[in-house]
Amino acid sequence: MSLKSLAYLIIFSLLVTHGFSQTKMTSYSGNIKGYSQAVGYSRLELILNNAVTGLSETHIIEIKKNGDFSIAFPANFPQEYLVRFGSFFGHVYLEPGDNLVSNFYFDVNNKLVRKFSGDRALFNTQLVKTEAILLGNDHNKIYRDIADLNPEQYKAYYYQLERMQIIKLDSLKKSGEIGQKVYKHAARNLKYTTFCALIRYNSNRESAKRMMGQISFQDKKSVFEELPLDNKYFDFLAKIKYGDKASISHSEYFVFLGQLQTLDTIVVAAWRNVAPDLFNKIDIGKRLDSIELNTWNIIQGQIKNGIAQLDSYRRARSSVLKEITKNKLEFELELIALHDISQEISNKQVPLSADSLAKIKIKLRNKEFLVELEQLNNNIINRLDQNNLATKSNVNETPKTIADSVFNKIISKYKGKTVFVDFWATWCAPCIEGLQKMKSLKEELKERPVAFLYITNQTSSITAYNAMISGIKGEHYRITNDEYNWLAKKFNISGIPHYALVDRNGLVVDASYQWNDPEQIKLRLLELMK
Repeated sequence: MSLKSLAYLIIFSLLVTHGFSQTKMTSYSGNIKGYSQAVGYSRLELILNNAVTGLSETHIIEIKKNGDFSIAFPANFPQEYLVRFGSFFGHVYLEPGDNLVSNFYFDVNNKLVRKFSGDRALFNTQLVKTEAILLGNDHNKIYRDIADLNPEQYKAYYYQLERMQIIKLDSLKKSGEIGQKVYKHAARNLKYTTFCALIRYNSNRESAKRMMGQISFQDKKSVFEELPLDNKYFDFLAKIKYGDKASISHSEYFVFLGQLQTLDTIVVAAWRNVAPDLFNKIDIGKRLDSIELNTWNIIQGQIKNGIAQLDSYRRARSSVLKEITKNKLEFELELIALHDISQEISNKQVPLSADSLAKIKIKLRNKEFLVELEQLNNNIINRLDQNNLATKSNVNETPKTIADSVFNKIISKYKGKTVFVDFWATWCAPCIEGLQKMKSLKEELKERPVAFLYITNQTSSITAYNAMISGIKGEHYRITNDEYNWLAKKFNISGIPHYALVDRNGLVVDASYQWNDPEQIKLRLLELMK
């Protein structure tokens, strides 16, 4: 090790041991009264959209036969978590070291009610009262209202919608149903929600047109001509309070940081500077302003694979954001930089060295954020170690055949079995989340005539692919882009993850299978096995 590397390592060690880490074990538990596995779900999800790393982290909690559930996990900052099971979803607020109990039961009107005890019980009880306001909009009505609005009319509409919601929050506060802390928390989430809606002008109107015209979202053809938005439209971004660390405890801040990077002006500038060859091949008027996470990950993947220089892209993003917001954005841009690092090591499944961590630590203004990156890095190291011991995945050579018959050649190997097909990629965070959810189901069905088939293309780098698949039980294929393009057309794939089901005779029975809980998949697969 060089003297310079050793110096970085010593500095890093000293900084870590001087108390920057805030990690405390945090627990969330409770009971679902009257629960039975016959309801169709057996797991509860506790999901953190982490504003420090830019990644979604899902804790899968098994629900016992008596309805009890519990989990303990390390937490570093006060944050909101999404709780999801069956058709229910809602939020809980937890701080490091908390022990929160959340009991669910149905009232006389058959409405699911939550009763909290333990740490942060009062805060969460009041937070629930705000959910009807923050999550209770009639989206069908909103879509009807906004479909034909011009940009200024659209902004005025959402400002008015926000004012009406604030009035409702004011009423809750005045009546004493919520306190000042919960009021401020909910109002800030509402503000971020409004800003995100304003950023999504074109994509929201596209959705509205599709909903009203009953046009499938699988149909990639744009249903209206999108309007290019300039910096003047985004003037509301200069009126936001930036640099507040308390922002990371709000669920909508994670979404806001992501949306900031999809502005028309940023995307166009980034593509123009970073990948001029690719830029010249695309129709700028079509959907560049409404790039979703998976698409943006593909762009980043192309940049990282050498099509363009990532540093140039980041400079373009930084300069455009500073210009639009009229702010140095030191806090936000540092978080976005951490997102870049986190997403890169997560996508590639290649951990940072101690040297690299030490250098990042020195550059960070907000030193306490490093603990999240350390945990992510350690998780990748542990996963790679576990994968090296795993032996239950099968890597298959793609049959040497013309692209338009590749799927038939692949699937013929599994005739007599029901097949669950997963189109995924190593860089796709929702794909990885789905894979984690499926682990226990695959173990449960390991003696049954069912195959789990995983198909990816060349955007999954061979290094990340080889590192990850040994930990994913199933049958694996990494096919050429030509072959994947044909399959994308055959299965009408517009984004990943994308799932399909094949029966025992090799027939595709569902080319676009949707699921929310592994229990749904289990019941469907068992049905197809009959």
